[in-house]
Amino acid sequence: MIQLETKIIKRITKEIEKRFPEMKDVKPDEKRLEIEPGPEVFKKLGISFPKTHITEELFKLSFKKVIKTEDGFEMQRIVRVLVNKTGEILKISTTK
Repeated sequence: MIQLETKIIKRITKEIEKRFPEMKDVKPDEKRLEIEPGPEVFKKLGISFPKTHITEELFKLSFKKVIKTEDGFEMQRIVRVLVNKTGEILKISTTK
């Protein structure tokens, strides 16, 4: 299974630690995704559907940590980062 390079993961981890300080020292879970556009995308763009499959390789990094709220309750905080194979962050989503 193809994985992201260690230096890319370290750079993304530092970026997440800057944006979400509570995620300091959390190692992400990595999942590889292959995205393939359907024929409706090509139809909408007004171009013919290619005979060869076009896929894009993306990676989802999930940072998970149990934190305490102001009320004293514990809840799981999850920060998900969608990254392409060159390490460009495409999307960041988080739980409240």
